[in-house]
Amino acid sequence: MKQIIPEGYCLQCKGCCRFSRERSEWGVHLTLDEQQSLGIRDTVIPSPKDPVSGACFCVFLDTRQERCSVYYKRPFECRLYPFLINRRGETVFLALDTNCPYAHEHYETQAMRDFIASLVAECETPDFIQRLKNNPWLIQQYDGVLNIAPLPL
Repeated sequence: MKQIIPEGYCLQCKGCCRFSRERSEWGVHLTLDEQQSLGIRDTVIPSPKDPVSGACFCVFLDTRQERCSVYYKRPFECRLYPFLINRRGETVFLALDTNCPYAHEHYETQAMRDFIASLVAECETPDFIQRLKNNPWLIQQYDGVLNIAPLPL
């Protein structure tokens, strides 16, 4: 899956991989294959609370270096972000988290519009739809996101 956000940009942001509680809808949800690959027997990557700051961090985030320790084999949701799979009522959408500084700054650009069009096309493929059907916990209800396109589920 292609990524529109340059890696260096994300390393400066310090927004991702941090959650308000240990089992947040914003936490990273794992496919069955990812659970096996990462040795995690849960649909959500653990995000224990830091006793000093009270924040919850993904267990794979090296907070000293601000780097993901599994970046090159990071989960599907991490590769998809700032895009999300969002449920509103009975409809499932490809959505964009405009709280991501890159998404917020670049949403109106032609490059982002082109990327969104290619991503929507990918989300409508049988393989993508089957991934969601096999891993329904990848579909969450996110507040404050921009629903871009309904998905044919």
